[in-house]
Amino acid sequence: MRWLGTVARRLTGGLTWVAGLTAIAMVALTGADVLGRTLLHRPIVGTLELVEVWMLLVIYLSFAPAHIAGVHPNVEVLLNKMPGRARSGLVTVGRVGSAVGCLALGIALIYRAYYWQFVEPTNALFTGLLHVPYVPFVFAAGIGVLCLVLLLATEHGRGQSE
Repeated sequence: MRWLGTVARRLTGGLTWVAGLTAIAMVALTGADVLGRTLLHRPIVGTLELVEVWMLLVIYLSFAPAHIAGVHPNVEVLLNKMPGRARSGLVTVGRVGSAVGCLALGIALIYRAYYWQFVEPTNALFTGLLHVPYVPFVFAAGIGVLCLVLLLATEHGRGQSE
């Protein structure tokens, strides 16, 4: 099971780079659009659409890196007042529940991308102005969520806690 955790961490490292580069591209495109709109009176067509779908990538691909960094928001008001065994039990239940929920979400996202691409491509969604397909972004979101599931499963298997 240790090798699976190593694979998950390496995959997460790649997701971190993709999310970071996407965020930089969002800032660069938005800045260029503002400059073009202000100085040249010509905005870049489709900037809002691209930033919206890129934001999907940044959010979903950042779940696993945020988990590794330990920066997911936690509500610890009641948790800190509980005795040690109850606290660890609740953390385990929360981790298993998160893994199951994220597994369902990841499978649903990947299935939806598969369905749009191969089963019913005529029903696939595209952005309004540029007609960029949502399929690769939804698939990448599913991969990001499943990477978080992999991290949760491997850490829970080793008995790690918060």
